[in-house]
Amino acid sequence: MFKTLFNPGVCASTHRCPSCGNRIMIWSIAANLFLAVLKFLMGMWFNSNGLMADGLQSFSCVVGGLIILYSIHASKKDPDFSHPFGYRKAEFITSLLVYSILFALGIFIFVTNITQLLRGGFYPPSFITFPVAILSILLNYIMFKYSLCAGRELKSGGMKANAYQNKADMLSSCGVSIGILLSQFGGAWQILDPLAAAIVGIIIIRDAYHQWKEPVNIILDKEPEPDFAHKLQVLIEDEMPEAMISSIKLQRKGQKYWAGIVINAPDTWNLKQLDYYMEKIRSTALFKGEHIEEVELFLDSTV
Repeated sequence: MFKTLFNPGVCASTHRCPSCGNRIMIWSIAANLFLAVLKFLMGMWFNSNGLMADGLQSFSCVVGGLIILYSIHASKKDPDFSHPFGYRKAEFITSLLVYSILFALGIFIFVTNITQLLRGGFYPPSFITFPVAILSILLNYIMFKYSLCAGRELKSGGMKANAYQNKADMLSSCGVSIGILLSQFGGAWQILDPLAAAIVGIIIIRDAYHQWKEPVNIILDKEPEPDFAHKLQVLIEDEMPEAMISSIKLQRKGQKYWAGIVINAPDTWNLKQLDYYMEKIRSTALFKGEHIEEVELFLDSTV
């Protein structure tokens, strides 16, 4: 039971991933709302600035989770007159929005606690806030592992963004728990609670900045990793040794890929042979290629 709970990949079955992903998002939003209220109120009542900042971080996860959940459903809408290519990049746009929220929250937490450090007048938080921070670490770790597993299996930028929100919250709670624990010694140790919160802000800023790159590259149609196209070419050539593929271009469309395959057809092929081999290449890419949704074939005009 615990092996599965803390490592979802050991029982992951790809055909169950879509339904699992939806449940993870809903549970993640509910758990973050619970943590946001608990941490903020406990921090306010028992004098922990770090835990209050951590509660704000959890609240941002709730907002981000709702945005992501909506965008995942919106990206599944069929193409229409105004959006002939569909809405499949919606979740990557909202991923950028979520990372922007995290970035702004990190700045707010950092500035607020640095200001308090400069003002002085510290009071150690009550030790009762420590188990709250530990609970937050455990719940966020579980949510991070499950969201990341679903995000990788489904190629979902939105679910990955949700995972990294929970990772940021987990790191935040780690820093807060250390600050609360050490501040119990009193004296100069009392500064560690706001100092831990300020460090948490820096971690959130750094994490949000690095996670921006993937959705930006996908929106700008950057070519996926070369190894992905190579694997697809090898797969097709294993099925059809006679297939002469000049190149493969890939474009991310939501959780799936569009593949443009350029083939070098021998002069000896007639139209019937050409049609047969092109259809075989298309079906091989669609049914045996990983996450391939659409295939277009082109003849190499340079030969």
